[in-house]
Amino acid sequence: MLQVEDIHTYYGTSYIIQGLTLEVKDGEVVCLIGRNGAGKTTTLRSIMGLAPPQRGLIKFKGEEITGKAPFSIVRMGIGYVPEDRRIFPDLTARDNFEIARRGNSRKSSGGWTIEKIYEFFPKLRELEDHKGTEMSGGEQQMLAIARSLMGNPDLLLVDEPTQGLAPLIIESFVELIKSLKQEMSILLVEQNASFAFSVSNRGYVIDKGKILYHGSIDDLRENKEVHDRYLAV
Repeated sequence: MLQVEDIHTYYGTSYIIQGLTLEVKDGEVVCLIGRNGAGKTTTLRSIMGLAPPQRGLIKFKGEEITGKAPFSIVRMGIGYVPEDRRIFPDLTARDNFEIARRGNSRKSSGGWTIEKIYEFFPKLRELEDHKGTEMSGGEQQMLAIARSLMGNPDLLLVDEPTQGLAPLIIESFVELIKSLKQEMSILLVEQNASFAFSVSNRGYVIDKGKILYHGSIDDLRENKEVHDRYLAV
């Protein structure tokens, strides 16, 4: 589904992503975990064309997307839920995800519709006439994910979905990600290793712009050295 091969990304003269390689297979949830400032968000921005890598290769379903414009990448079937959610504060919940609606003839089920969104997010049905400024952090996160789903992606990039959320809300997001796994592949960026491990098939550990470890979730759970050196706060 996604191949990222030896990418190098800069912000000005700052060398952020330093030869990063990862992949996401069809039907997988793959987590990219690490401390703040490790390069997790920049990795997603590189994939989406928001911070194009200066070197390296990115392929989506076998087609190179390195350097393509973000709107072209979205049209190809990649959805992106940014860390800061980017909710339109003066639009209602329904307007926020309606503006992202995009048909998808590739899906025999017809893809994501308003009713399907409400099946996954019953709370959004209750909040459909509420403005973004009237919603809690957890509600805004649901809305940000729903908006990306309306683009009918085959691969969803999700950046720090649990940041700032209460433990009970995080528990509900575990079930949400597991449900979405039946619909698409997911690359999940997280600092919360416990949450990431509970929903993912495989994981990568990033530090200072480099992948330092990757393996199955069981491998990551059991590797005390990785936890102590790269994940402990």
